Amino acid sequence: QMLAMKKQGEEMKKHFDSPEWKAQMEQMKKQGELIKKQFDSPEWKAQMEQIKKQGELMKKQFNSPEWKKNMKGRKWILKDSVGGVKIYAPKDTDEKNDQPVKEDQQ
Repeated sequence: QMLAMKKQGEEMKKHFDSPEWKAQMEQMKKQGELIKKQFDSPEWKAQMEQIKKQGELMKKQFNSPEWKKNMKGRKWILKDSVGGVKIYAPKDTDEKNDQPVKEDQQ
């Protein structure tokens, strides 16, 4: 058993000392540096800041009393990628044919 472990250890050392392994590690290191450079770039940071501002504007819009008032009583038709359809309608609607949740397969 000790002989097998020693042999396995030698094989692992040989593998990790091989030029192929070292080249692969060097390539991964370079790739990591490129990714770091990209995410540290002013362009990337500006783009992320713009997305953040856009999200804040959308949050303001969708949380505003005007938006909520306009959307009250509206139906939403949502289609999924496999053809399923869900219709979401308010539960306090006055219309006779409206149902709170209806599922159809089209």
